[in-house]
Amino acid sequence: MRIEQNMSLELELSPVYYRINLNSAVPFPGLPPNTSPYAHQLQTYCAVARTCKYEEASSWCQRCELVDNCAVTRLEPLSQHGTLCITNSAITGGGKTLAAYAYAVEHCLSGHKVLGVYPTNELLHDQKRAVCKLFQEIHKRSPREGIDGELLVVDGEFLRQEKEAGEQNIKIIEYIVKGAKIILTNPDILYLLCHHLYASSREMTGRTITAFSVLMRDFRTIIFDEFHLYNIKQQASVSWIVGLSAQLFSNVATAKAHAFIFSSATPLDEKEGFGRLLADLREFGVQGVSIEQPGDSDGRPVMEAVKLRFESANLRAWAGEEKAVELLPEIQALMARNADHRCLYVMDAVASARRLKYELANLFGHEWVGEAHGLVRVSEKRAALKKIHTTGTSGIEVGIDFTDEYFKDVLLFEARTSAQFLQRLGRIGRNGRQEAQNLAIAIVPPEVLAYLQEYPQLPQRLDRNCLPPLIKQAFRYFDPERFQGYLDLYAPLEAEYTCQIYLKGFEWGKNPVTGKWEETQERKFTREQLGQLLLKLYPGHNREMARQEINKLVRNGTISGILGFRDGGAVVEPNIYSAIGFKTPNGKSIRDYFAPLINLEVPYFDHLKSQITGAFPFHTYSLTYLLRRTECSFISKSEFWQYLEKYDHCSAAKPYRQQLAQGEPMIYAIVWGDLRQPRQWYFYSDSGCYRYFKVIDRSIVPERRDYPLLEKVKRIKGLSVETKKTEPDLNLELLNQGLSQRDAIAYIGSGNAFNVARENHLPPLFELCELRWGASQAHYHIAFDLNAFFLSSLRQADRACLI
Repeated sequence: MRIEQNMSLELELSPVYYRINLNSAVPFPGLPPNTSPYAHQLQTYCAVARTCKYEEASSWCQRCELVDNCAVTRLEPLSQHGTLCITNSAITGGGKTLAAYAYAVEHCLSGHKVLGVYPTNELLHDQKRAVCKLFQEIHKRSPREGIDGELLVVDGEFLRQEKEAGEQNIKIIEYIVKGAKIILTNPDILYLLCHHLYASSREMTGRTITAFSVLMRDFRTIIFDEFHLYNIKQQASVSWIVGLSAQLFSNVATAKAHAFIFSSATPLDEKEGFGRLLADLREFGVQGVSIEQPGDSDGRPVMEAVKLRFESANLRAWAGEEKAVELLPEIQALMARNADHRCLYVMDAVASARRLKYELANLFGHEWVGEAHGLVRVSEKRAALKKIHTTGTSGIEVGIDFTDEYFKDVLLFEARTSAQFLQRLGRIGRNGRQEAQNLAIAIVPPEVLAYLQEYPQLPQRLDRNCLPPLIKQAFRYFDPERFQGYLDLYAPLEAEYTCQIYLKGFEWGKNPVTGKWEETQERKFTREQLGQLLLKLYPGHNREMARQEINKLVRNGTISGILGFRDGGAVVEPNIYSAIGFKTPNGKSIRDYFAPLINLEVPYFDHLKSQITGAFPFHTYSLTYLLRRTECSFISKSEFWQYLEKYDHCSAAKPYRQQLAQGEPMIYAIVWGDLRQPRQWYFYSDSGCYRYFKVIDRSIVPERRDYPLLEKVKRIKGLSVETKKTEPDLNLELLNQGLSQRDAIAYIGSGNAFNVARENHLPPLFELCELRWGASQAHYHIAFDLNAFFLSSLRQADRACLI
């Protein structure tokens, strides 16, 4: 260990090897000539095979050198309708994708369909390359792609391109699940399908149920990649899907055993979160197996040696950007010594990534620098990843292999949490080289660096397997809140909503004796199965309790906060109220009393990008980012459309228009450039208008208040935006006009937003905004939509502990 005068710390991380040429009878497919599978790949393949041909797979184990220490050999035979959950937590770069897909891709043409779910669209498209390569190795041809093909990548852009004007997304999904052999998608689309949020009418409810039923019946392997990145809401949704496969869809006539594979950087903990939910499902016949593979002393290097250096900066105050800029001359000198290096820069904030891109362009030239983050289109990201220098944010830290044309061997990154650190560090050193010159520079909080410097007998050359526990301990005061209280408070309500909509798909029958309409046996059986599942996953809850809580959320207009995401539920809210059918005595839907919800996603025209020949300078991004970090002007829809019409010849114009039509933006903007220093701004309300349900006459009554209701999720109106310095060019009047016509699902609490985020260890990019209320400009903080419910679950959990 060596401590520099500038208070940095250097370590050498030893390479991690996986043994090859294992003695095993497992017929693992899809490998190039003269290569052999790793232990975890054999085990995962064998586990999936056991769901289809238990006896044959068991015979492989008797001829495998891993048999004495392999958890797969202890699996019991599954029933015809059984469910197996496989957690593969092999090391990053160790081939988990190949392990997960090998059996399913090998048999996908003979009825074993596979669904792959990825947390980001960037990873979704990147992993398509790996699946296509595996298909080619096994079947000696490329898979047919497209809506009538064998392989489909289904994201929002695909649905917008494929559907006709006025056509419902569910019609497309219903069609493709019947034909495709391999579908790759994201958690949002699976969530919308599972919870029947595509249903906007009785017909669409039936189509949604049919599509989801076909998915659960025919797709025998369902893979969740990078599962450690799923938030608590997504974990709850996945546990509900696993429960449905075991409890509900196991009773259909053509049911088959399912294998759910969770590729994760960390093993599941059965005492909390998703691990606890899976353990609770054992009563319904769900088996589980955990597959891990630590490094070996020899074999193929799955993680190369890395020279790791720690630098410190006050990341809470966003000082990482300045620190990174300060380190760039050192990287320039490194490149001067070895021009073959390729560099990756991963920052938390888009503004920081853009600043680094600007600084790097000044040092090396614009043609050698690319940026890959939320303000860059997918096609542009792919080109940026091939540049010598690539800057980006969290979107490129997930699953993208920086090998081959994306090769990188120098990494500069920020890390606010242990998970961030380990995830980002794993981006380099994955090329299988025996000799490598990888360099990683991590910018961490000063407390983390101090802990590592004071750690007793820390060796200069560190075994890579010893790094994760060391890093987790060093970051122990910075690891983010995971909102476990959400599982007890709101996840049961999501499940109950799904039960209600699902049961609407069952007809009532007319009793031939009494002549009365009665519940059919099929509906009664299904209702009882759903009730048992909800009670097992969420002890202490039952359907009646959950139904009462859902009715409260429906009446106060906040139900889409837990059932929606990203755009705050603005897109799914009409479907929710249409499907649930809650009306007032005058026959009007309760939603008719509400204004549309605030949509914080703002379409904007990028003036600087418009100067680049051939570029399509239109994007959609967060209002809070535009206010905080850009020099921008808010404009009307007609003015924005005038800019857009000039680019109608671009191929990206049509899907962008479709995206805007679906999102119902409340405001538009022009971005002239980036601000060097963040703008000081806040939300304001002089006397917000709360909406509440009046029990006496079942009507929605607005109520103005001189002070906010604290620590409750409510639907409010009357928010505006103000800046601490007057900026006429910003055109806040137009923005506030749009805000005045919208409602917001919000949680308001007392105290400064920055301090609250720090004290509660909120995740690094958790959107918590400053709010001022009334003539006194009293200070509060505000969170919107799903974040509002996350904060609410945190506060209610705290009060429960006090009691």
